[in-house]
Amino acid sequence: MSPNTLVPEMEGAVGEGMVSDVGVSVPVEEEPGPMVRVPDFTPCYNYAESVNPLFDPRRVLLRRTFFINEDCSKYLSVGYYPARDYLPLVEVGASNKMPIRLEEEHVRTFAEHLPRICEAMCGDEQYSCGDGEFRLQTTGTYHVARVYHGKKYISLHLTELRYMMYMFHVVHNQQIIYLRALSDVITYARAAQQSTVYVEPATSASTSILYPQLYEELKTIM
Repeated sequence: MSPNTLVPEMEGAVGEGMVSDVGVSVPVEEEPGPMVRVPDFTPCYNYAESVNPLFDPRRVLLRRTFFINEDCSKYLSVGYYPARDYLPLVEVGASNKMPIRLEEEHVRTFAEHLPRICEAMCGDEQYSCGDGEFRLQTTGTYHVARVYHGKKYISLHLTELRYMMYMFHVVHNQQIIYLRALSDVITYARAAQQSTVYVEPATSASTSILYPQLYEELKTIM
């Protein structure tokens, strides 16, 4: 066959987007499509860092939680915060707000002023107290108070405050127990992080700590 001989077009031989002119296929120029915005890039962080108890500020160990209203939308909790050198803190939280976390001195102030602010609210009076970044005060809204830590706050109704008044000693006592065992918890956590099997606590370690539970919680985030 001569090189100049035209080959007849065969059915199905021309691909999509191509046309044949006497046996020669040429591409069809397409209209450009609409511009698509590239989504914002979210950087990936090292997985080990994001779950390591020394880096995750949300991680709490041996947490005890107490709901203070019927729909369980507000709570108190106490536990060890590894990102704060395992310091036991009391957390006051609500479903639609960032929680506030209180050290023992602020919890003690809170406990001292709870009966007073409840009495003032029952009498439709204003009340305010403060201790450093901690502040507790009534608001202009009927039977509503706010507990502040810095700029963050949680609003609490009188019914919630009165419930807290009768059970707050449980939360505060648990924080004190955790504080007394703090050095033992730190020692145990360091040993557990270096082990692949359960570590028995020292014979002199505090008996107020559930070490099997602590070991499991440490291993789930390591």
